[in-house]
Amino acid sequence: MFSATLTAGTTYLGLRLRGLRRSQQEPAAPVRSLSVFCQPADATYGEWIAACLAMAARTRVESYRALDPPAPAPNGSPTWSVCVLSTTWETLGSPMLDHYGPDAELLIVVRIEDCATPPELGGADIVDIGHLDEVSARTLLFHELVARGVLAEKDLPETSALPSAGGTPFPYGGPAITNLGPPAPTFVGRDALVRALRAQFLHPGDEDHDVSAVAVVGMGGVGKSSLAVNHAHRYRRHYDIIWWITADRPTSLRAGLARLALKLGVPELADADLLIAELRRALRERGPWLLIFDNADSVEDLRRHWPSGDGGHVLITSRLADWSGLVPGRAVLRVPPLSGDHAVRLLCDGTGDDDPEAARTVARLLGRLPLALTHAVAYVRQAATSLAVYGRLLEDSLEDVLTRFQPSDSVQPVAMTWNLTLRRAAERDPLTLDLMRLWAMLAPEGLSRDLAGEGVPDLPGHLTPVAQDAVAYDLAVQHLHRYSLIRIEAGAAEVHRLVR
Repeated sequence: MFSATLTAGTTYLGLRLRGLRRSQQEPAAPVRSLSVFCQPADATYGEWIAACLAMAARTRVESYRALDPPAPAPNGSPTWSVCVLSTTWETLGSPMLDHYGPDAELLIVVRIEDCATPPELGGADIVDIGHLDEVSARTLLFHELVARGVLAEKDLPETSALPSAGGTPFPYGGPAITNLGPPAPTFVGRDALVRALRAQFLHPGDEDHDVSAVAVVGMGGVGKSSLAVNHAHRYRRHYDIIWWITADRPTSLRAGLARLALKLGVPELADADLLIAELRRALRERGPWLLIFDNADSVEDLRRHWPSGDGGHVLITSRLADWSGLVPGRAVLRVPPLSGDHAVRLLCDGTGDDDPEAARTVARLLGRLPLALTHAVAYVRQAATSLAVYGRLLEDSLEDVLTRFQPSDSVQPVAMTWNLTLRRAAERDPLTLDLMRLWAMLAPEGLSRDLAGEGVPDLPGHLTPVAQDAVAYDLAVQHLHRYSLIRIEAGAAEVHRLVR
């Protein structure tokens, strides 16, 4: 037994000695060099991914660079790069993408939210972690890096190791404080506008204001509120606070701001103005945030309660076209009706009636206005009819349908949208109604802006004296244009067919 034990022990010692000599002869496994790059707006995700990579053995994150191509590793070996892909890339380009190209072999793309893939990365494999919690995101990230040969299984950290435990927080997936409603289910054809809106927030270009503001304007029913709510949902990851405020009346504006103040822990005060003043102070200490003033009807009302705070964004939806003093002119985005193809898609998808010709007829009769199109979808579905039958009904009784049909008890007929706007304009100048009646009898497009100007006889109603008063006529036109009831370009006026 002693001999057997000795032999076994000798064999074991021999193996250990041979293994020791081999380990001394073989070079140590190289340290991998990795670089993380992202847009500045996505820095929190970039830092978290870099912290993840740094936990792996024999791995060195050479640099965390927002936009510049990584430098070669010191030992001359190639550097793997991780691109953090987000919606920000849709509005901000980068030389990084040209540096790698779609066939890059040393690029890992980690997508952190639902977004389009830039053409330069069209051939790249993508790791989606935007919908995951920290543990799942870390697990998937390491799994994909091992599968691509970037990391070795043996070099991975313990499964319980998380960057947040080491002081690098996992980015939040959405606002902690919000009253945002669900996205509009029939939202189509607005991707370019959504990106343009986001681009304005990323490039405010106004150093005199600490809040970046954008206004989306247009006639009633054109889809301004839908654009705002879908924009907020798409970019919700970038905000800690998203708050929707109905701003068509001073009372509703103050009430919405007061509710946000209480949500942020501001002590309740009997004086609403003092409470809102405390809210402004609270917002200066918070961020990033997005306030949406929906259907705003007064520049002065908003100016009186205008928020402040670095990293704050304000989005205004309004029929009013002029927001001078609050929003730079280039940040006022006009929302047009849908294109013909997108209107057809909305009607066919919404009704389940695959009849594009009938849908095109309905879209034409309704002026491709999103509100009227969604009402058309509701009418067809509730009446169990077809787009073709509905189109014939519109040709015979357009005004009757728009005035009488309500999709639900809480939704007004389409015509009520413009009746309210016309009343608001008439409150400022009664001449606006007479001018609209005149233009409503004429072709909707190609009208001269000065049609009722000096020297034009036989004008109806109160417009007769206006023919001799250029200032009065200009003021009436201004009110119609201000409330987006008409559109004026290069001296020509355009009235939407449904407003007529």
